[in-house]
Amino acid sequence: MLFQQKKALVLSDFDGTISRVDVGDGVLSRFASESREAIDSAYIRGGMGSREAYGKIAPLVRV
Repeated sequence: MLFQQKKALVLSDFDGTISRVDVGDGVLSRFASESREAIDSAYIRGGMGSREAYGKIAPLVRV
């Protein structure tokens, strides 16, 4: 028994449900342009919903 297979468990969290840090926010902070901050502000003020905000932010992400 040279190689022993181990089971892996992969968890993915993009909205802070299971992690202490909001992974989605981290990704956007790292890879989206600074112009996303105005969109975030509008979302926080209630000026748009999450679907509209992410629809506007997604094209700003550069990986």
